Parts: sequence; structure tokens; C-alpha cells
Amino acid sequence: MLRFILRRLLVAVPTLFVIITLSFFMMRAAPGNPYSLQRKLPPEIEANIKAKYGLDKPLAVQYGDYLVGVMKGDFGPSMKYAGRQVIDIIKDAMPTSIKIGVPALLLSVFFGVLLGIAGALYQNRWPDYGASTMAILGICVPTFVMGPLLVFIFASKLGWLPVAGTQSGLKGFVLPILVLTLPGLAGVTRLTRAGMIEVMRSNFVRTARAKGLSEFQIVVRHALKPALLPLIGFFGPALAGVVTGSLVVEKLFRLPGIGKQFYTAAIQRDYTLVMAVLIIYATLIIVFNLIADLIHAAVDPRVRLT
Repeated sequence: MLRFILRRLLVAVPTLFVIITLSFFMMRAAPGNPYSLQRKLPPEIEANIKAKYGLDKPLAVQYGDYLVGVMKGDFGPSMKYAGRQVIDIIKDAMPTSIKIGVPALLLSVFFGVLLGIAGALYQNRWPDYGASTMAILGICVPTFVMGPLLVFIFASKLGWLPVAGTQSGLKGFVLPILVLTLPGLAGVTRLTRAGMIEVMRSNFVRTARAKGLSEFQIVVRHALKPALLPLIGFFGPALAGVVTGSLVVEKLFRLPGIGKQFYTAAIQRDYTLVMAVLIIYATLIIVFNLIADLIHAAVDPRVRLT
């Protein structure tokens, strides 16, 4: 196992290097700069600002300086929020992203597993059709469509919930959580249904039936664990998405999470903030996928880490 972990970490280093390199040069290649999108600054002031942030140096030198800073854990200062470090902005935004992301992930797993099991046990009957319809809607309807639709129904027409915003208290998080839950719910439902159908057709389930066990006992004692194994791989990207927030949802509901900060930074060409979010997201994907593989190997004796 130790060799497996070391090998994955060694592969992660060049992967992150490529991500940082591509992101750095793509950001610099985009038209404009952090100080050309608003009113035109006098040349002397713009030159002083560029000198302050090192933007007057050759691109290769900027790249080298940025790499050295990242290796030290320093993402540098924000180029749009005067006097603020990028890492502090991310720390302030992360709690909001977690507040909507974690409940959405838990709800999607809980109800997705229930719907997936119902769809598998009642295949080609109305519970299966209902679960499949929910999964299709969650996959096909994007969040930027589902969000305004739920706002129109529950906020504008029924008046049950506020549109959103942290000033609305806990009720302001209900709609964002619901919008984030639906795509995850769809993925969990499909994975659970497919896994449960395969397991229920296996030989050990037939043996359990031959011994006279009830269908409930077969599902809970024998079928559920192997059927849910594919979900372990789902948690890697899902957890990373929870931590880094949702760009569309946070922007739509005016929540000051990492997703909204990333959107604003990209529009304003805040190079350092955009780069930091990309690096953190890529790192979390790598780490959580590694953890998921280790958990999969621990719970499934058929998996061998080599």
C-alpha cells in the first residue's frame, strides 16, 4: 500500500505542474489585465501598479516567481482586493461553500441510494420509472436553469422561501442546497441502481434466496455493500466540489463562497485568485481520489493496490 501511495503522489507532482503551467499562461494570454477593464488609468499609475505586482517583469520570470511562491504555500496578493492575500480570501469564502455543499452531498447520497435501490428492486415498474425520471432531470437540466425555476416556484409564486443570500438566515440556504442536490442525486441514483441490479443477479444472492431469507434481509445483509462500492469513486470529485463551491449556484443566489469569488476573479482578471482556486481544486481531486481508492481497497477484498 505504501508503494501505491508513493507512486500516486509522484504522479501527482507532474500533474499539478502541468495544471499550474497551462493555467498560468492561459490566464496571461487572455485579453486585458486586472487594470484595463475599468476606467483607463494614467500610464504612470498603471506602471507603478504593475511594478508592485511584478507584472512588468518578463513572462518567464513571472512564471518562475509564481512557482517558487506556490511551492512555499504562498499564492500571493489579490490583484483586485487591495491589501488582501489570496489565501485569506479563500479562507473567508470556504465556510459558505461548505455550508451549502455538505448538506447537498449528504442529501444526494441518502435519497439517491434510496431511489437507486427502489429502481433496481422494482425494475421496469413505476418506482423504477420515477427514479429514472429524477436521474434524467438531474443530469439534463443544468443548474442555471433549475435555479431560476425553483426561485420562481418557491420564492416568487408560493412565497415559502427567500430568494437567497446570507442575510436571509438558514432559509436563504434551502434553495441553493436543493439546486446543488439534484445533479448529485442523479449520479448516485444511476450508480446505485446499476450496482444493485448487477448484485441482485449474482450467485450469492440466489444462494441467500434458496436459504429462505427475506428480500429485506438479502438487500441489507448481502447486496447493499457490494452494490454501493461504485459510489466510493463518486466521492472524490464530489468532495472536492463541496470544498471549492459551485460557481453557478453561488453567483445565482448571491452567496459569498469560493465559486462566486472564482467567477468574479475570472471576470476581473485577478490572476492570483483564479490560479489559487484552480490549484486547490486540482489538489483536492488528486487527494480525495487517492483516499477513495484506499477506502475501496479496504472494503473490497477483490481490489489489490499494486
